[in-house]
Parts: sequence; structure tokens; C-alpha cells
Amino acid sequence: MPSILWAGTAGHNVTAGRSGQAPTAISNHVMLGTLVGTRSAFADPAHQASAHYGIGADGTILQFVQDSDMAWANGPIRRPNLAAVPWLAECSARHINPNWRTISIEWEGRHLGGTWTKVLFEGKWLDTLKRGTIRACWAPTPAQYAAGLWLHQQLIARHGIVRDRAHITRHSDYDSVTKWFCPGDGFPMARLIADLGGHL
Repeated sequence: MPSILWAGTAGHNVTAGRSGQAPTAISNHVMLGTLVGTRSAFADPAHQASAHYGIGADGTILQFVQDSDMAWANGPIRRPNLAAVPWLAECSARHINPNWRTISIEWEGRHLGGTWTKVLFEGKWLDTLKRGTIRACWAPTPAQYAAGLWLHQQLIARHGIVRDRAHITRHSDYDSVTKWFCPGDGFPMARLIADLGGHL
């Protein structure tokens, strides 16, 4: 059975508490690098990002942020996927940071290739990977998938998260402008929800 190892963020890149919100969804991300590198980045105050958990390719699970605190994972809402995650419309309308409502998981991936570029959105130039330049889609290893499934099961039981597509989400659901590749087409969303006993 997997276990969760505490890693922390050295007190950086985290907001204490959840501003009265409760975690109601899980957001999945892919690391464009290693679990070791991500651990180092989350402890760097200049990085300005974090997640609650990280899952290594070998099935190792690290926890960086307590469930009761807010990780800095999903970033601004940009052209959200409201067809799949309709509750993001309320977050947009009421200016609720979706990080208050989510538990975030980073899956160790690999560099997918791709060329970094700028995209204009609402008058600002933002960094993203250029569409059509990624060489291959990441997919979890068998050990990683098993650990990720187990972690989802624990979080669902702990927080009463609904086992459906609206509450098991991707980073790209929140930001389809700059994070359209996260976690990418190789992420086994349908399999994960089916194995959780949920529905799309």
C-alpha cells in the first residue's frame, strides 16, 4: 500500500487556511521535470507555485502542502472548460480563487519538447508552449497510476469529493490559454474516473 511522505515547501508558496472554503475538487497537473526538481522549486520563494501532492514515476507520493491550506497551483482562470467543470463559472463571477476549493496533485512527467512562445490574452503577453510543437504526450507509469488512484481514493473519502468529471479535473480546465498541455492528452482521465467508480 502506498504511503505519503511529508516534504513541505520550507514555508514558501502556500497560503494558510482556505478563506472559509472547503476542498471540493482535485486538480491534476504534470511536472515538466522530476519529482526532486519540483520539490526544490516549491521550496524556492521565487517560484511562486506549489501543489498539495506530487507523485513520482516510481509511485512515491510526497505532500508539500497540508490539505487545510491553499496551494498555489491553478493560477488565474483563463477561458475555463465550463462544459466539464461548470462550477468554475461561479468562481469567475464571484472572483473566487479556485485554489481555495481544490486539492492539487502534480504527476512526475518528462520534458515533452515543445517551443515556448508568447500568447496575447486580455491585453497581456503570457508564456506558454506553442501548440503543435510537443513531441509526445506524457502518460503515468503503472506504479505511478496505482499510487495516483490510491491518493484520489484517500482524498475523496477524506473530503467527500464527488467522483465525476466536474470534480476530478485537469489544470487545463482552469486555464486553457497558457496551460492547455497540463496534464495533456496522455492523462488517463476516463480510466481514472471509472476506476474510482464515478462517471464522466
